[in-house]
Amino acid sequence: MFEKGFLGGFFDFNGDGKLDAFEQAAELCFLYEISKEKDQPVDTDCFNTDCLDTD
Repeated sequence: MFEKGFLGGFFDFNGDGKLDAFEQAAELCFLYEISKEKDQPVDTDCFNTDCLDTD
C-alpha cells in the first residue's frame, strides 16, 4: 500500500496514514476526472510518483 499517495494523503479517509485499495482507487479516479477536463491523459498503469512529469 502507498503511504501518502500522489496527493499527500488527501484521500486517507480513515486517517491511518496509509491508503488502502479503496482510497487509492478514489485518488486515481479523481486524477482521471481532472485529466479529462484538461484533455491530458493520466497513466493509470503508473503507481509511483517517479513516473509523474515535473515539467
